[in-house]
Amino acid sequence: MTTRPGIRASIRTAVAARPGRRTAIGVVVVALYLALLVGLPAGSASALAGTAGSTATAGAADGMTLPHRTVWHADGSVEKIADPAAVAALDAATAKQASKAQFLIGCGRACDAKDPTSYIFDIGPCSSDGTEIYSRTADFMSVKLKYSPRCRTTWTIGCCYTALANRSFYSNGTLRAPVYNWDARYQGDWRRTTMLDDANLYNDACFDVQAGGSPEWWCTSRY
Repeated sequence: MTTRPGIRASIRTAVAARPGRRTAIGVVVVALYLALLVGLPAGSASALAGTAGSTATAGAADGMTLPHRTVWHADGSVEKIADPAAVAALDAATAKQASKAQFLIGCGRACDAKDPTSYIFDIGPCSSDGTEIYSRTADFMSVKLKYSPRCRTTWTIGCCYTALANRSFYSNGTLRAPVYNWDARYQGDWRRTTMLDDANLYNDACFDVQAGGSPEWWCTSRY
């Protein structure tokens, strides 16, 4: 991976661009960095799919509960990757409670750009069995890829002062669809994107390390 030493400078530029709030943001950033370490919950989200969106509650930014390994990337970021066997066990347990056909497709494309906390599929909202399977952290910015075995969808939750993306790819690596939360770049708490179908697809979670201009996405591995 290419080293990108400009990330801290970009963050300083973003803070400096708001002189009236510099001190307050500095205090918030320190507090939120500590919050990332202990996995504190945080507030609401404005989720954007392309240029349209909705608001909802991001929910608790809980830590990874599945067995996992930790990868230290050359760019200084840290990634946690759930044990594939543990994720497969989640899928297997879900399959026992649903028809085979239902499990194979989940809620499909109907779930694209939907709010995981309010979109109802089968017995409840997709967020009810949402599980963190990947995460990536750099400085005070972090994203988590959440996966619903029942809905066969993913979404991104992330913090702080960074745009968020949830992307879906075909098996050949071609991008199928992205959803974004651009408002998250102005927020110092946990925010979320809307969902994307992940049945027979490969999805990731990303945050933007640029303070302005074209996004430079740092992403988790794809699931």
